[in-house]
Amino acid sequence: MTAIEDRILIKTIGREQNRIAFVRDVFEEPERVIALASAAKYAAASKAYPGVRAPVDKDVAVLVKSAILAAVRALLAAEISELAGGLHYSIVTQPPFDRRGIARMPHTDGSTGALMAAVLYLNRGPHGGTGFFRHRGTGFERITDDRKPFYDTVVKLEQAQRVRSTSIAPDLHHPCYTRIATAKPVFNSMVVYPGAILHSGDIDRTAPIPLDARNGRLTINAFLTPAL
Repeated sequence: MTAIEDRILIKTIGREQNRIAFVRDVFEEPERVIALASAAKYAAASKAYPGVRAPVDKDVAVLVKSAILAAVRALLAAEISELAGGLHYSIVTQPPFDRRGIARMPHTDGSTGALMAAVLYLNRGPHGGTGFFRHRGTGFERITDDRKPFYDTVVKLEQAQRVRSTSIAPDLHHPCYTRIATAKPVFNSMVVYPGAILHSGDIDRTAPIPLDARNGRLTINAFLTPAL
């Protein structure tokens, strides 16, 4: 297998020209990782994630962190020494739409500029990719600390309007956001991006959602902060 640096592709997305990284062929033996994930003990995740999670095995975490570190160095064009944070096996168990048929809102993993996020795709089914979005009301694609108060205020007003109005038709995506890019769920590949970018998992609402690691939307998710 080629060096990890040779398997990284950097792309610039949206009007704000945010940079995200794609890493291909992360594992030499991805099926072994899936077997480990199948044996893991899962628990309900936070409200922000529609499914269950389990800690990643130590040897897998070391390898994934190494790949993320290389991607972050390429993204930031800086000599990052290490990454602090956690990694989890994740399996989606909930549909992408709420009871009214409105798509779940794109979100961020945090407004702190240093936070980096990663999604490593280990499923071959229809569920898998990650979409990146622009908020129509503000034009924001990345919700940083200085933007968050204004963004939160606008979103709150939009949500109140939706409760009173029946004129907003359900869509494949939330009606208040525009898709600007997509990370396709290429098996054994990973996308790395700043945690403050608006994003959402692409879950096929027309297909059933298997709940096991071998057949469901299995990913490894990471939320890491670089140390210079």
